[in-house]
Amino acid sequence: TVLRKDLKDVAEVAAARARGIADEKDLRRSGDLIRKIQPFALVRGAGIRSTAVHRDYRYPRRLEFEGRGTNEYGPDATLLPAVEEVKGEIYIRAESLLDRLMVDLAE
Repeated sequence: TVLRKDLKDVAEVAAARARGIADEKDLRRSGDLIRKIQPFALVRGAGIRSTAVHRDYRYPRRLEFEGRGTNEYGPDATLLPAVEEVKGEIYIRAESLLDRLMVDLAE
């Protein structure tokens, strides 16, 4: 349980950046898009997701990939660009978490 909380804290870095990107791109259509971008942690790792629904469809997925052309993601994407932008900080925090875990296990 503690490890999942710590992993979620690492993922919060990317979630916060994704909320910032959505705000910068003025994607605040209903307020749900930004508010529903949240970190999550599972047994195998952590990540970010948005569970916003607009007019009965999950529009964050559409925003991530619609109109992508030659890019990996669409022009209104928030989650994937956020992870790319803060990848270095995520690695540093994850390494720190692993170091703390090793110390705890060694004791």
